[in-house]
Amino acid sequence: MDRTVVALVSVWLAVVALVTAYIARCCPISSAQRESRDSRSCGRRSSRLLWRLVWSIGLLTMSVPTVMFVATDWLPDDNYFTLQPDVMKMVQWTGSQILSLVANFGVPWLTRVSWRSEISPITSQMLGRTLVVWVVPLCASVSMADGCYRGWARWWNPCLQMGTFDESTDLALRRVQFLSQGAVCGSPPAWGRCTRDVIGNLSILYTRKMFLSAFQ
Repeated sequence: MDRTVVALVSVWLAVVALVTAYIARCCPISSAQRESRDSRSCGRRSSRLLWRLVWSIGLLTMSVPTVMFVATDWLPDDNYFTLQPDVMKMVQWTGSQILSLVANFGVPWLTRVSWRSEISPITSQMLGRTLVVWVVPLCASVSMADGCYRGWARWWNPCLQMGTFDESTDLALRRVQFLSQGAVCGSPPAWGRCTRDVIGNLSILYTRKMFLSAFQ
């Protein structure tokens, strides 16, 4: 199983375990205690916690199209997900439209649905739009960009095959390696190019979004 899938499943199970432990700890199960004021207060806190969890999961789900836009801009054609160039172009073309719809309609809808979380509507919309429009795309771009953490190399098939780029030759009676897998796939970030790559990646997304928002 892929390490990314294992990590995501582990995080999800940890969140579920924490929420379950919180509810079990603060909500007594005996009938006498359940009728007490503390139990009612605990039930309200548990409901608020669960709805805030729903709100967070909703924001993460709404951020998926933007992450896909950023990722497909850097993914090579020979990628682990076997995404064809036509599919990645379609994702690139629709990413800005989806982001505009999410920011203008999706986040307000999620705010109305999760009113039981007791988060202020203004705070919910401001925080939701900040995360979906700015924080998540920026983190995804820094993770994938060639000048930053070069996440695209982790999904490039040649980098997933050990020894693809290991090249050496005999020179002066000894073996000299002039190219290695780590030099191609695991080179450290080039921070001098990181800002330029991120701006180039996200400028198209935000320019199209602002143009579309003008007509919504």
